[in-house]
Amino acid sequence: MEIYIGRNDERLGPFPVEEVHQRLAAGEFAASDLAWAKGTPNWVPLGTLLESLSPGPPPLAGAPPAVPRPQPWQPEVAPRETSGLAIGSLILGILSLTALPIIAGIPAVICGHLSLSEIKKAAGRIGGNGMAVAGLIMGYLSCALLPLIFVLALAAGIALPVFSEVKTRGLQTKSLSNAKQIALACKIYATDNQGAYPKTLDELIPDYLPDRNVFVCPLSPALPVGYDYFGGREDDPPDKLLLVSKAENKGKRIVIRVSGAGTVEKLYQTQLKTDTFQSPRTEGNRATHRFVSSSLQLSLVLPNGLPAK
Repeated sequence: MEIYIGRNDERLGPFPVEEVHQRLAAGEFAASDLAWAKGTPNWVPLGTLLESLSPGPPPLAGAPPAVPRPQPWQPEVAPRETSGLAIGSLILGILSLTALPIIAGIPAVICGHLSLSEIKKAAGRIGGNGMAVAGLIMGYLSCALLPLIFVLALAAGIALPVFSEVKTRGLQTKSLSNAKQIALACKIYATDNQGAYPKTLDELIPDYLPDRNVFVCPLSPALPVGYDYFGGREDDPPDKLLLVSKAENKGKRIVIRVSGAGTVEKLYQTQLKTDTFQSPRTEGNRATHRFVSSSLQLSLVLPNGLPAK
């Protein structure tokens, strides 16, 4: 039988089987080289082809059949039982990190230690060492993280109201600034109009204020005009109300008086006050005209609970 050798995409041969053995022994051919002989469907490694062409010698006539070797005796090992305490420790450990931090954490640690002791005494008859260790780790972690979670929750509970108060104070400051701008524009208007304040805030646009954005109170941004305007004259009593914010925070509102002073005050009730003004005398007419104007006034809370007069 002749054999073809395939190497580097080249076909060598054919070579007799004896020559192939010699060249294989000399190192000219390798057992991994592809080879083909008549009767083989495909190219196969040379070593595989030679083994298929050279089967072992036939058995001797009259030789006794081969007797299988006896296998050494091995005792049957029953499957190990998993410790129930180890399973419980693992389940409690998972619960301690998800839903019940302290309630499940301490039982997870106790069950973990008891299961490890039980497994050690069983001398291999009980398993679950990994479950017990995992339950112990998760139980200890939950117990360690609980104080940290408590401290963070306490800090958040203290900080959130402070942040809210700081934000509210910032809005109050911005609202007070807007109200003072409106009051200053009213005073300039009164200077140009014989001491009379405008009847409505719209009269300040655009000569005394550029636009209506200043009328919006940051405490109530949804309202186009966030202040109650009371009007009047420049020579009114200094403590008379000129502007009051419609929105309040803990009962306190932005208050601007005729004097121009702006404060954040706590107002508790409203009352209707009737002011009587006497018109100036005109030449040839000494009659006195009485004008009654109804304006909404807000009274301050005094320490004794009585409204200020």
